[in-house]
Amino acid sequence: MSATGKLHLCLFSENGIDLRHLLQADDQRDELIAFLRARLADKKVSHFLQDGFSGGTRHLAMLGG
Repeated sequence: MSATGKLHLCLFSENGIDLRHLLQADDQRDELIAFLRARLADKKVSHFLQDGFSGGTRHLAMLGG
């Protein structure tokens, strides 16, 4: 999870998934869980480092961590 509210399923991914719209109120919990389950089901099996793909994250500080 980045400091800007984006979920990164892989630290080597180019983009995060914006969750800010689901983090505004406590009553969005069920919607957040369903959204996360759907995104995790789409997660790629590999990070593709073996193919030389390292994505856009050069260091963890870029994610706000």
